[in-house]
Amino acid sequence: MTDVHTGTPTDTVRLTAAQQGVWFAQRLDPADPAYNIAEYADIPGPVDAELLRRAVNHTASETEALRSTFGERDGAPFQCVWESASLAVPLVDLSGEEDPHG
Repeated sequence: MTDVHTGTPTDTVRLTAAQQGVWFAQRLDPADPAYNIAEYADIPGPVDAELLRRAVNHTASETEALRSTFGERDGAPFQCVWESASLAVPLVDLSGEEDPHG
């Protein structure tokens, strides 16, 4: 998903100790996938893509973690929470493939 943060961000905030641990561990070994999380949901039957997009964006509007961005300034990591975010939810239909689950 790509996202577009809108509105005014909060002031930058220092990371918690746990967030700093993850940040620095990832910086030590950027190729390590340990902090990349992938998941999918199997939705049997027809899907209203526009309704799903609206639900994802509604969830983002209520979930601070989904409106947060992280950066580094002068070697110190920081986070910024945005007022809102517009998340792009692409639709990839593999149902016509020979092995759609694979």
